[in-house]
Amino acid sequence: MTTHSVPALTGLIPIATIPFDEAQRLDLDSLARELEHLKGANVDGIMVPGFASEFYKLDDSEARAVSSIVVDACREDESVTSIVSVAAHSTRVALDRTRWAIDYGANAINLLLPHYMSPSPNSLKEHMRAVLREAAPAPVVVQYAPQLTGATVSLDDIVAIQDEYENLRAIKVESTPPGPDVERILTKQPSLKVLVGYAGMHMIDAMERGAVGVQPSASFVEVYRSILDHWNRGDRESALELHRKLLPYVSYWMQNVELIIAIDKRIAYLRGWFTTEGIRTPARDLDRHELGMVDRFLEEFAEHLGAPSDREFAKVRQVSIPEAPPSATGE
Repeated sequence: MTTHSVPALTGLIPIATIPFDEAQRLDLDSLARELEHLKGANVDGIMVPGFASEFYKLDDSEARAVSSIVVDACREDESVTSIVSVAAHSTRVALDRTRWAIDYGANAINLLLPHYMSPSPNSLKEHMRAVLREAAPAPVVVQYAPQLTGATVSLDDIVAIQDEYENLRAIKVESTPPGPDVERILTKQPSLKVLVGYAGMHMIDAMERGAVGVQPSASFVEVYRSILDHWNRGDRESALELHRKLLPYVSYWMQNVELIIAIDKRIAYLRGWFTTEGIRTPARDLDRHELGMVDRFLEEFAEHLGAPSDREFAKVRQVSIPEAPPSATGE
């Protein structure tokens, strides 16, 4: 079996956030701005559409539209890998989406296994095999996210399929914590690459155990870039210090997928990438304390992210941190 010559599936590979306008239609101009910022931040790849892309709220034509824009953007820079995620709940649909992505020019496929209505482990293994055959020789990343999907297939079963299909190149581990699973994968199959998601909450521990990349959401990728750069230079203490500074924020935001999507959209809006911070409804609204948390985050990490424009930041602060109402006693 031949191999697919693409940049390595390592490093910083954010999930593109999908912007919508005030009518909840795709805002492709804002998406293009986001992708330019991501490439300017020296990402190693971009994936779409994942959980952070609200893939479950996109129809097929929209998913293909945003995927084609990401593939085109990555094609302009051969150092940036394009990964199209396939998250269909039927094998037939998954094969159609895989073939489209490969034909369009995606460098790799991310496979999120079906999980709705708890399909049997054997059917999930056959689903994996079918997608791997359809994608070959292009590399495939299998996303293992038991906390998000309640998937019934075991990690050992996923790893074992690499013996049959060498284009299974990587596993994205989103168990919590991922570290023990990272070691388990690499003990059984050292040739596999392991990526971690879940906003990089456990990325330091995972990298200490052999993980080679992180897949966070997009709006503050520069922070992850800096952590990885410190780590790769051997400056582990600086990487740890910056990760510790990030952790109180992402540990709160990752309580719920819709929560971190709302956070990601707001940060992208405040940074001037998006014209709105809209999420397709139904969605998770941010309360005033969570909005204030975003403001503090932008101030604390301004060295990495830059400051939003004074006009925009002043405008949104009036919304995000309203004056406290007077007390009932008039004090």
